[in-house]
Amino acid sequence: MDNRREQAEAEFSRALAVPPDYAKAHFNLGILCLDERRSRLVVTNLNQALRLEPDWPEAMQKLAGANASSGEVSNAIVIAHAAMSLAEAKQQSELANRIAAELKVYQNKTSASESR
Repeated sequence: MDNRREQAEAEFSRALAVPPDYAKAHFNLGILCLDERRSRLVVTNLNQALRLEPDWPEAMQKLAGANASSGEVSNAIVIAHAAMSLAEAKQQSELANRIAAELKVYQNKTSASESR
C-alpha cells in the first residue's frame, strides 16, 4: 500500500473513532479497501454505512460489487436490485442505469456458472 493510501486509511479510521456513526467515513474506508482488494473490510464498512444510512443507493452499489468480486454473486444480484430500485425511487437515473448494467454482468456470471 502506498503512503497516500495508508494516510487516507488512517484518516478514515480516525474519523470513525470519534463518531462511529459517521456513515460517510465507513463508506470511504470501504471504497479504499475495495481498491486494495480487502473484501472483508469492504463488506464490513459498507454494511455499517448502510446500517447508518439505509437509503444510500451508491453504498448498496459498491456493496453489490464487493460481493460479486468475492464470489458472492447471488448476494450481489439481490443487493444490486435493491440499489437500482432505490436509485430509481430517488430519481437518480444515471446511477440506476449504471447499477442496471452491473446487474446484467452479475446475472451473466450466474448464468455462465450454471451452464457449466
